[in-house]
Amino acid sequence: MGAAHQVNYLKQPDWEQAVLSLTSGKGADLIVEVVGGDNLRRSLQAAKIGGHIALLGFLDGVTATIPLFPFVVKQLTVSGSSVGPRAAFEDMLRSFEMWQLRPVIDSVYSFDNTLAAYDRLYRGAYGKVVISLKGD
Repeated sequence: MGAAHQVNYLKQPDWEQAVLSLTSGKGADLIVEVVGGDNLRRSLQAAKIGGHIALLGFLDGVTATIPLFPFVVKQLTVSGSSVGPRAAFEDMLRSFEMWQLRPVIDSVYSFDNTLAAYDRLYRGAYGKVVISLKGD
C-alpha cells in the first residue's frame, strides 16, 4: 500500500519508539493519525523533521493537550480531513474503476458475527473488516 513499514499500536503500545527505531531515530515522513487524544503527542514524537501528520479521525476524544515545541523544532505540518461533496466521491469511484483499484479486505463476517468482526478490528486488521448484511 506504499508504506515502507507499519506499526500496530495495539501490539506495540510504545509505537512512537518503534517508529524511531525503524527509521534510525529520524522519524516518519507521514503519520496518519486516526486515534486523537494523547496519541497526537506520540505522533509529534514519531514524526521526522519536516514531517506531516494527517488527522483522519477521533477514537480517543476530540481534544488533545500537546507540546508546541516539536512543531517549531521539527517544522511539522498537520492537516485535517473531512468528507467532501458527492461529486468528488463519484469522481473518485470512477477513477477506482478505471484503474481497477480494489480495497484490501482483511476479513468478512456475517451480520450475526458482528461482535467477532469488531474483535478482529480491535486486534489490528490489515485492511478492511467487512460486515455483510446478506444472509451468508
